[in-house]
Amino acid sequence: MLREFRAIAGSRQVILITHNPQFIVNLDVDNVIFIGKKNGSLSIRSGALEYECDEYSMLETVADNIEGGLDTIKRRMKRYEKAS
Repeated sequence: MLREFRAIAGSRQVILITHNPQFIVNLDVDNVIFIGKKNGSLSIRSGALEYECDEYSMLETVADNIEGGLDTIKRRMKRYEKAS
């Protein structure tokens, strides 16, 4: 499935809604919109993985919600560095 998304991403905007944060890391997305529920109310965070503000870091938000946490993201980033 990742291969198909990569193939069309160069020529089209792709909007993907998923419960699987692995897509965010593996597809190297430009913008993430994270909607979570905390204390009975919705929390919305958005930005590129590198985005940080006083309230949150998008990378930490994804890491907190991905299986394997920050280690998974770091391994993926190392793969990108080797490929470049």
